[in-house]
Amino acid sequence: MTPGARRARYHLRFQLSPGDDLAARAGALAKVCGENGVDEVVLLLGAEQLYTGHLAGADEARWFDAAAEAHAILAGAGLDVSLNPWVTVGHADRGRFDALGFAPMVSPSGRPATAQASFACPRWRRWLYAHYGLFAGLGFRVLWVEDDFRFHNHAPLDWGGGFEPLMLERLADLAGEPVSREQAVAALTAAGQPHPWRRLLQQVWRTAQLEVAQGLAQVVQERSGGRSQLGLMSSTPAMHSVEGRDWPALFAALSAGRSVTHRPHFAPYSDTPARSLTSALWS
Repeated sequence: MTPGARRARYHLRFQLSPGDDLAARAGALAKVCGENGVDEVVLLLGAEQLYTGHLAGADEARWFDAAAEAHAILAGAGLDVSLNPWVTVGHADRGRFDALGFAPMVSPSGRPATAQASFACPRWRRWLYAHYGLFAGLGFRVLWVEDDFRFHNHAPLDWGGGFEPLMLERLADLAGEPVSREQAVAALTAAGQPHPWRRLLQQVWRTAQLEVAQGLAQVVQERSGGRSQLGLMSSTPAMHSVEGRDWPALFAALSAGRSVTHRPHFAPYSDTPARSLTSALWS
């Protein structure tokens, strides 16, 4: 390694909320980044305690104006700028209720989500493409796809979603016969040789996710004029393997023939012994 060469390129994931003092806060952030060797700011969008649901209407417009102003100030200071919209299908209900009419995720036991959409929902897909397309026009280096882009881990659903009517219809088409949720769960969890529906349901999940990834990449490329690429945040590969995720196919869909970047799951949001980070580093 060349003496003095840097070993890493640092990105800071940070939220600049809308407000009259946004310019001052963005300027202060740029100064901190310059003083601490941070090369890129990944702007969070309506995240954590500021998350009120899938953004639309006046709320979306307010965050768009804030993102545009912050992008201009940070880029003007010589920083690369990316955007991290906080939800795709939604992380967890957490007492919220969908106001946009999305078909909800449904768990293996039949519990429907109140604020998390099905990957197969046409209305949700139209919202997602429009949402990312709107912000892609600002020219961010990367538009990130949050790690809620998954079927598992969608509290308070037991295990997660993917057992909603729209998904079961797709499973029935592949199976060549009607399939109820109860029948699907019984077949998937039966002891002994794996039931053929296991493979088919994973195919249903994989196909739905790939369709969305491809549509998202296409709209981002079009609306950004080729300036932006997608990035995928994901949790642990062991969890995703249950979904039957095809990683090369997923990255190909997200890349739209260009490039795509990935942030694997590095560590939990808690104190973690160094030895437990080995698998994350290899990821």
